[in-house]
Amino acid sequence: MPLYWQQWKLDSPALAQVADTVTATAAGTLRA
Repeated sequence: MPLYWQQWKLDSPALAQVADTVTATAAGTLRA
Protein backbone atom coordinates (compact mmCIF):
# COMPACT_ATOMS: atom_id res chain seq x y z
CA MET A 1 0.00 0.00 0.00
CA PRO A 2 1.42 3.42 -0.94
CA LEU A 3 2.87 5.47 1.90
CA TYR A 4 0.65 8.46 1.09
CA TRP A 5 -2.31 6.53 2.51
CA GLN A 6 -0.45 6.56 5.83
CA GLN A 7 0.05 10.32 5.57
CA TRP A 8 -3.70 10.74 5.02
CA LYS A 9 -4.37 8.73 8.17
CA LEU A 10 -2.15 11.09 10.16
CA ASP A 11 -3.83 14.18 8.70
CA SER A 12 -7.49 13.18 8.81
CA PRO A 13 -9.12 10.12 10.40
CA ALA A 14 -12.30 10.77 8.39
CA LEU A 15 -10.35 10.95 5.13
CA ALA A 16 -8.54 7.79 6.21
CA GLN A 17 -11.87 5.95 6.36
CA VAL A 18 -12.62 7.02 2.80
CA ALA A 19 -9.12 6.05 1.69
CA ASP A 20 -9.47 2.65 3.36
CA THR A 21 -12.81 2.06 1.62
CA VAL A 22 -11.36 3.00 -1.77
CA THR A 23 -8.32 0.80 -1.16
CA ALA A 24 -10.48 -2.14 -0.11
CA THR A 25 -12.72 -1.71 -3.15
CA ALA A 26 -9.74 -1.49 -5.49
CA ALA A 27 -8.17 -4.57 -3.89
CA GLY A 28 -11.43 -6.49 -4.27
CA THR A 29 -11.64 -5.46 -7.93
CA LEU A 30 -8.09 -6.62 -8.58
CA ARG A 31 -8.85 -10.00 -7.00
CA ALA A 32 -12.05 -10.46 -8.99
